[in-house]
Amino acid sequence: MINWEHTIFTLSKEDGTKIVYLDIVKNNTRMKPLHKYPLLILFMFVMLFTVTVQAQDDTMFDKKANELVRAYQADLGLTIEQATEFHKSIKTYLKKREEINAMSASAADKGKMLKDASDMETQGMADILDAKQLKMYKKLKKDLQPL
Repeated sequence: MINWEHTIFTLSKEDGTKIVYLDIVKNNTRMKPLHKYPLLILFMFVMLFTVTVQAQDDTMFDKKANELVRAYQADLGLTIEQATEFHKSIKTYLKKREEINAMSASAADKGKMLKDASDMETQGMADILDAKQLKMYKKLKKDLQPL
């Protein structure tokens, strides 16, 4: 069993200000004050912030992929399994597209990379959709996912 004890000390200075100390003891062992670990605290804060930003980005890609799946669903008649794989494929493409747009390449290079990524996505859809659905997907993609 862990035995926690704490004591609060208040000290008054000559100028009238008060300083409050919190002394924490765990199983008769004094805890080290956190102000002695500024790099650890900074690291923990940065990691928390990074994880939060990544989760927000992933949510954004999920929402956009869901919107696209719904837009395609009416015309393609996807099964549940197809819709799940379709969503994964679109989400991956959206992330790739975002990476390409964030690059510091020329507009022509970015355009070629976006075209290649789009072609790869279409090829991947051939594993998910049947021939009739794939033909309809290619037709719809021009309007729903322009380069």
